[in-house]
Amino acid sequence: MRRKTFLISLAVSFMFIACSEENVSTPGGSGDATTPGEEVTDSAVVLKANINGLKYSNTRATSGGNWENLEDTLVAIKIGDEVKSYGVDEEGLLTCNEPFYWGDNDKLTIEGWYPYNDGEKPAEVSVKSDQSVEENFQASDFLEALPAEIEKVYPRISFTHRVSKVIFSISVENGTSQGAELKIMNLVGVENGNEVTPNDENTALIAPQTIQEGIEFLNINLLSGVSAVYEADKEFIFEQGYIYFVDVKISEVGGVTAEIADTVLWTGEDIDLPGESSKVNPDTYDNGWSGGDDENLNGESSNVSSPGITAPGWNTDGESTELPATKDSSNQ
Repeated sequence: MRRKTFLISLAVSFMFIACSEENVSTPGGSGDATTPGEEVTDSAVVLKANINGLKYSNTRATSGGNWENLEDTLVAIKIGDEVKSYGVDEEGLLTCNEPFYWGDNDKLTIEGWYPYNDGEKPAEVSVKSDQSVEENFQASDFLEALPAEIEKVYPRISFTHRVSKVIFSISVENGTSQGAELKIMNLVGVENGNEVTPNDENTALIAPQTIQEGIEFLNINLLSGVSAVYEADKEFIFEQGYIYFVDVKISEVGGVTAEIADTVLWTGEDIDLPGESSKVNPDTYDNGWSGGDDENLNGESSNVSSPGITAPGWNTDGESTELPATKDSSNQ
């Protein structure tokens, strides 16, 4: 009886040792077994992901940092030289079936990107050409979290947009822009071509780039039969992570002028707009906005007012709302 009890105790001891030395992924590791005698730490790396700005249009917004309506829920998380696919829920919680582990670390350098893209971060972004299709508009957005030290006690990772959002307003002298068709021409970073068709809000996502003076930039076709092409009479600079409000004016004879009326950091702040406008991150446009003449590209931060100052389509009835991190006016 004493011998049987001894054998059972020995078997339990071996089972305990086997469980203690089970393979555990360490940060950047691939699941190698720990060295016998070392303390095993199985605290998985679970992150809360913030998005600095809206991911989609007004109907599919990640307002408040939420990740909603994603067909692809895989986010790439990289620690060291290893990349793992983490799933993201609507609240931005990043989890993984085979996660990284904190080990003995209180801080880890972590980077990430979305979409997962088979674990490869694209060197350059490439947007869809026909963004009038909502699925293509969504698929044209890319998010990245640059390598940053993340603390175990506050494991939050912040993503920003790698593309520029451009919102166009079209006004026609003695006419209407209702039903106008717009194409953005001679762009780089477009799949299968160099043109982008904005969505039904005249909003497009484009790769960061500079439009040189003299390049044919916009093609507008009106229901009246007027067709107009805008040849850039200045340099236009579009940087990633910014929203650009572009004021397009068409004369009776088809002459076109275009100005960047406002440039706003894509931060995700909500703005209450008057009239029929909904609560958005300044994503709303209205044909016929009376934008200013300055092209806002460089300079120190300044206040941007939501209705009544320079944002096209906003009238003067509302009170100004201060937005963070805007760019000062400066002609290029």
